[in-house]
This record gives sequence, C-alpha cells and structure tokens, in this order.
Amino acid sequence: EVAKILKDHTRYFVVVSIEEALMLRARGIKNAILVLGNYDGSDKRAFCEAVSKNIELAVYSAEVLKHITAATQKAAKQALVHIKIDTGMSRFGVPLKEAIKFIYYAAKLKEIQIRGIYSHFAASDENEEFTRIQADRFGKNLAALKKKNISIPHQHIRNTAGSFLEDIPGNAARVGIGLYGLYPSLWSKQAIQKRNSTFFLQPALSWKTKIIQIKEVEKGTGVSYGCTYTVKEDSRLALVPVGYWDGYDRGLSNRGVVLVCGKRVPVVGRVCMNQTIVDVSNIPRAYVGQEVVLLGKSGRETITADDIAKLLGTINYEVVTRINPLIPRKVV
Repeated sequence: EVAKILKDHTRYFVVVSIEEALMLRARGIKNAILVLGNYDGSDKRAFCEAVSKNIELAVYSAEVLKHITAATQKAAKQALVHIKIDTGMSRFGVPLKEAIKFIYYAAKLKEIQIRGIYSHFAASDENEEFTRIQADRFGKNLAALKKKNISIPHQHIRNTAGSFLEDIPGNAARVGIGLYGLYPSLWSKQAIQKRNSTFFLQPALSWKTKIIQIKEVEKGTGVSYGCTYTVKEDSRLALVPVGYWDGYDRGLSNRGVVLVCGKRVPVVGRVCMNQTIVDVSNIPRAYVGQEVVLLGKSGRETITADDIAKLLGTINYEVVTRINPLIPRKVV
C-alpha cells in the first residue's frame, strides 16, 4: 500500500527480503527496488528471479557475491548490486579494511553492475559523535574509490535520524521509521527540532477496534486469566477483540490504556490471545459496537507508539512492527 502511494514520488524502494521485492513487482511496482540483505544464498531460484526482474541486491560478503554472479548465468542477465560496508555497526557488511579491495575486484566482474555503496549508522538516534566517526569512514571510502576511477551512482548511509545531520557524505537517504511519522528516539526528536523548530513528524498509523460486549460485574470479581485483577467496586467492563496475537503486547496487562469516547480507560486483567478487557465504568455512554482507539487520537486524547513503548520498556519500532499483518488495513 505504501509503494502504491509513493511510486510516483520516489525512484527507489528499499525492502528487507527478495520475497518482499518480488511481491512489489507482482503488484505492478516498476521503480528500482533494493533488497538490503537477509539471505544466505541457499535459495538460488530466488536470486535468479530477482536478477531477471531487475531487483537490486546487497552484497556484503564474498560468498554472497559468488551466489549472485552464479545467478546471472541462469538469468542470462547482469545483476545490479549495492556493496554494503561495515563502518562500525559490526553487523553484516564487508569489513572496512577490506572494502576498497573488495569493491575494486567486484567492479571488474562482467556479471554485475555496481549501482550503489552503503553503510548503516549504529547510533545516529543517540550519539552524534560516533555517527560522525562512521560518516568520516564512509566518506574516506568514497574518496578512495574516486581515486581509483570507480564511479558508483548511489551512495547512502543516512537513515531517518542521520537525514537531519549536516555534512554527511553520500547522495541518498534510506528513510525508514520517519516515513511512518515516527521519530527514532526522543533524543533524535529533540535534535531534529533544535535544528528546525517548525518541523514535526505526524504518525501515519491509527489502530482501532470496537467493543463487542459489555457486562456489569460485582465488587471482588476476578478478571481474565489468572484473575490478576479484582474489581474494587461494582464495575462496567468492555471486551475488545484484540490481543497479543494481533500485536497488542501481553505486557500491557493491567498497565495499558485505550481511548473510548475521547477518554482514557484502563486495561484490566491479562491481555488474552485475541481479546482484552477494559474498564468503562466512568463512560456510561459506552455501547457495543463503539470505536476503541488503541493507537491514535480520540477527542483531545492521544495514545502514541512511544507511550506504549515506554510502558513496555522497548522502542516504538517494536510496537508498530508487531501488529499482525493479517489485520485489515484501511488506507486514508
């Protein structure tokens, strides 16, 4: 859905897997697509199909380079690749000290065309000093390649947080979480607004459900699995059909809040696999079929991914990526 909206506004889409890239191609997305990695080379069919459909592939080791060049023979087509170098993340990537030699070798292979070189910031959302160190390493690699007359069209190390830093080498940015209107961290939000006080990201996602049952319970009644919550007075409880299968974390049991009629109401008892109970005793207007906001705005109240992440001791990325892909999406 995001690709459909943005296909006329960007040249490149960046995805995590070959399967995801092939899905976009199958749905008519003709833009350039880069797969960042996460493959071990065992699925030769996938490599061949990617090459045949002009899907650009990340190369982060000699082994992966070998698999991709083999795929070009079956696809009878040159592979388009981006070389990933490790500038300090210590995740996958060609080791920094080997990068120039590796790229020089790869550039001579007739089976491939190097479309890009990239790296990834480890701490651009919390540590500008180390981010500058990585940027400097990346820039020195670009300069060294230029001296060897190796021209690479796309050079990218900026992520969402890094996009707002000045003097970062490269000519492209991979905007991840910012695309969905979320800040990578509170630190980065403050740093971004310090540079531009008029710039604000607006979350693209609201997550809503409906009340499916309301019941009156007496004081002392236990609620949900394990009866970890006991109502302290006669109460009115509402059942909503969302649970940890859907991505509403079990850690929100007896801690989370949702919005009903523009008011915050507490989650009571344990979050179940597909259901959660909330206390609507203070909302006499609540009725079966009424909208419940898990993430987003109702009236003057808002629940953000950051609010939920804080309760769970995690990050907003985890909150939104755990939402089950089988839940219907409505694009507005």
